[in-house]
Amino acid sequence: MSTDNIGLELIRKRNVGSGAALRGYILMMMVRPAGVYLAWLALKRGLTHRQVTFASFLFSWVIVFTAAFGGPGGAVAALVMVLFWEAVDVTDGSMARALRKRDNFGGFLDYAAGVVLIAFLPFALGMGVFLWPEGSLDAFLGSMGIAVSVPAVLSLAAGAGIAVISLLMRLVNRVLFIRFGDSFSQWDEKDRNQRMSIKELVNLLVRNLETTGGLQALIFLLAAVLGWLEIALCGYLVFYLLLLILFMRQTYQTYGRCEDYYVVEVKRRDN
Repeated sequence: MSTDNIGLELIRKRNVGSGAALRGYILMMMVRPAGVYLAWLALKRGLTHRQVTFASFLFSWVIVFTAAFGGPGGAVAALVMVLFWEAVDVTDGSMARALRKRDNFGGFLDYAAGVVLIAFLPFALGMGVFLWPEGSLDAFLGSMGIAVSVPAVLSLAAGAGIAVISLLMRLVNRVLFIRFGDSFSQWDEKDRNQRMSIKELVNLLVRNLETTGGLQALIFLLAAVLGWLEIALCGYLVFYLLLLILFMRQTYQTYGRCEDYYVVEVKRRDN
């Protein structure tokens, strides 16, 4: 399909409703409108959605290395880049929908780029603080009358712990979907005019705190600007440990007595 006649209005029209799965995630909602303009610009430049996806994948690695080895200001620079990455991340999908194309491998690569940030960004932030300590955790404990010198390696361990727990919960979700045809990542979207219960609001808040496209990147960015990244990493590790305990408890309560397999018909593609 020629891209000459694809304008902003057509891109908007063909992307109506495509962001339903992202609704409620603060950062994604903030940057998603920019995806339409970036998609229009990329199409005018003759780029394909697959090229934008590759660019997003490479960009995610640039962010990780900047956070780890970018010096004292590396964390701030990397987290600002995350904001731009989120906009690029929705651009390829906007382009594909505008062209009415489906790209299964592109979707896989897009997911892989997100996994790179989930798996390595917290660890990279911890590496950066380990190499260029802030001293914020020592100052915080000192303000509470606790005169303890916290080793810098604690921030590195906290970042690694966050990454491992985040990946573990996502892996369990995938296995749940394969085994039972359902998982905690599959949740019903409520109508915008329908009032959410307290439990649903808490659930949405937790998802935002736990997701790069929610509040997590914004919190880390604020902490890095204020020089509190050590505190943020250790605080997030405590949050993730509590979340893991609740997650595994809920997993057992929901699926522990299910004995039947969820049968999925798989059609293999002949080469």
